[in-house]
Parts: sequence; C-alpha cells; structure tokens
Amino acid sequence: MLLPLAIRRNAYGRSLEFLGGDLTDYNMPILGAGFSPGPRDAERLWAAILDVLPPVDFVRLRRMPLVFDGIANPFAGLAGSRHAIDAYGANLPPTFKDFTTRSPSFFNRNSQRRRRLAKEGAVRFAVAQDPAERAALTRFVIEQKSQWQRDTGQIDTFAAPERLAFYTTLAGLPFEGGGVVPIGLWVGSELVAGIWGTVFRGRFAVIVAAYHPDWAKFSVARLLMESAVEMCIARDDVEIFDLTVGDEGYKTDWSDHSLPLYEVIAPHSLRGRMFMAYWHLRGRAKTVPWLRDAVRTGMRLAQRVSKRD
Repeated sequence: MLLPLAIRRNAYGRSLEFLGGDLTDYNMPILGAGFSPGPRDAERLWAAILDVLPPVDFVRLRRMPLVFDGIANPFAGLAGSRHAIDAYGANLPPTFKDFTTRSPSFFNRNSQRRRRLAKEGAVRFAVAQDPAERAALTRFVIEQKSQWQRDTGQIDTFAAPERLAFYTTLAGLPFEGGGVVPIGLWVGSELVAGIWGTVFRGRFAVIVAAYHPDWAKFSVARLLMESAVEMCIARDDVEIFDLTVGDEGYKTDWSDHSLPLYEVIAPHSLRGRMFMAYWHLRGRAKTVPWLRDAVRTGMRLAQRVSKRD
C-alpha cells in the first residue's frame, strides 16, 4: 500500500492530510493486488500509521470514496467518518444520439444556442495538440477560473503561481494509461471556453472548466461540455464522463449517477481539541441568535483587552 500523506502547517496547527490538498478530487491509498483490509484491520493500520508519524494537531482526510474503479477504500470507513459531498458522472452509451435521449428538450435548446453562437463567427471545438496551444489553453482555464472565484467571493484556489505552473507542466507530460486532454471552444480566433481534463483507465475527468464572462450569454460552457461528451463517446478508450467533486446544479444535466465522498476530521492534540470546540461553537452560533450575539460580544471584549495590553 502507498498512502500519499502530507503534514500542512496552518494557523490552527499541524494538519495531517492527503497530499495535494484541494487539488485532488478523490483520495485513497494505492493498494497492491489482493490487499483489502477489513474495517478492524483498517483501524489498527491507521493507528499504527499515526504512531510512526510526527505529532499533528488534526487529521483531515477528505474526499474519500468508499469504492473507486472497483477497489474498496479501507480508510473511508474509519471511526468518525461522515458523508461530506458527492461527485457526479455519466456512463456513456454507444452513440451521442443515445445520450441525448435523456433530455431531448435540453439538447434541442443547445442546438439553438449553437446556431445563435455561429452568427458571431466560426465555431470550432478542438483538443489542443501542440505544446504552445496546450499551455495557452491551460493558462486560459486557470486564469478564468481564478477570476470567477474572486468575482463570486470564493477562495481563489489558483492564487499561488505554483498552481498554474503545476497544471501547465502536467499538460506537457504524457503518462502511462492516459494523459491530459486540454480542450477548447473558439469563436473565430477567440478562445471562449475551455476544459482541462484527463483520460485514465476508461474515464474522462473534468478537472477544471472555465469560460470568458463576455460570452456567458451564449452558454458557451454548456456547448463546450456537450462537445466534450460527444468527443468522449467517439473515443474507444472512454466509458465514463466524470464531472468530479462538487454539487453544482449544472451537473445534473449531464450525469446519471453520483459518488458519495467521505471525510474524517478529528483533533489529535489538546490544541486540536480546542480549535475543534471553537469551530463547533462558531457553527452553532450562526443558527442560534443568542449564542451568535454572545460570541460576538466575547470577541469584542477580547479585542478591547488585547488593545489595552
């Protein structure tokens, strides 16, 4: 078994997490053939792992499927695990026409949107092939996604320049059994939407998808997704169109199944227990008015004391 873990230093202490943090959609160990520990064995194994690692304040194992690619995840059922979020995907039929039968009205509207978009210029869908085009499409997707996160008040997960470098470098590297597939939608010479995806062991995974906001009224993201599905059905090496983690509403238009993902978040020191108690209190304060007011009052008093000191 190979278990990719990392210790991250945060404001609240040292956190034991899966390597990759929020860049990874599915987390589990890589297991050797025939190695499938049961629940009790997994608990004992996890305790032994914690014993040999440096001290940490928190354990944060997130986005763990119970089963992936037919392999059971021994750590998704650890004590304290809970269902946290879902991923979505679609099993691909033999033809794209078969795929459209799930919602004829939805795909008819897409055809109307595509005709409307064509009035703005020649519409082209393509997989980026040469290194320069792959790098340019990768930059477009990451930069547009980063801007969208900032505009919507979310955490910019691509703020660090190392992340753009990571995706750009990976887009230029082959790997056994699949590869990175950057795909784009152009209107005339302008790139208006892109998907940074991967193909591996029969699965096309939409890792990052983004569009230019000036073209939002033409539903370019939806049209690109449709073209991506059609491309995957035409390929011989793709059976599942994987929309990956997240409960965004648009995914129901494309998926026919969901994958529950589990997490284990537990304190592992006195510092960790103190912060966990604070998080629970803050969470309850959002729904209980008197507790919310008490927490705010306590914070104001603490700030006054801090200023006097």
